[in-house]
Amino acid sequence: MGVLIYVWRSDAIGKLIKISDSVKDLNENLVQLVEAEQKLRQTSGPILEATETMTQIQADFLSIKADVENIRDKIEQRSDRTAPDEQGPKTQLLPPPDMFTRMEHSWKLLMQALEDKFGLFDRRSVAGEAYRFAHGNRKGARLTYDLADEIARLHSSIKSYRRRYSSVGDWLDQETYDAFVGSCQAMIEQIRSA
Repeated sequence: MGVLIYVWRSDAIGKLIKISDSVKDLNENLVQLVEAEQKLRQTSGPILEATETMTQIQADFLSIKADVENIRDKIEQRSDRTAPDEQGPKTQLLPPPDMFTRMEHSWKLLMQALEDKFGLFDRRSVAGEAYRFAHGNRKGARLTYDLADEIARLHSSIKSYRRRYSSVGDWLDQETYDAFVGSCQAMIEQIRSA
């Protein structure tokens, strides 16, 4: 019987030691978890600041976009009031696919004029690049904000035209062609003289 109690006692002590070791391990893991949480809180501070900054930038962008829309509307109202004789010489009638090809060519010439004046830029975001070229802190040649607005409008137009190319015969008329090509040519001249 004495041996049995001794075996039971040593077995119980062994289990208590294992439990004690497990509690120590758990305590160490808890300390590591608390430290990790503190580090996470410290690193999330800059992330929150960056999120706030991005929110502010987005609000500024929406404001600028609204201003551009207003300016675009005013320009369209002015061009609506212009008599047909004042709009410049009309080119001869071309089939819509040929007109579209020439519009693309005019756009490429405008992009080349920008690149010649300001160097390489991201052609996927021409509007943003035009505003960057107009920014007041820029050294060297600069665009006017009116010119940047017009380039942004033309970029929006050419993207829209490209999306609707499959139905070019339905929407592309001589007036649209003349307006786009004429605007591109005017922008090229203004960029070269800037």
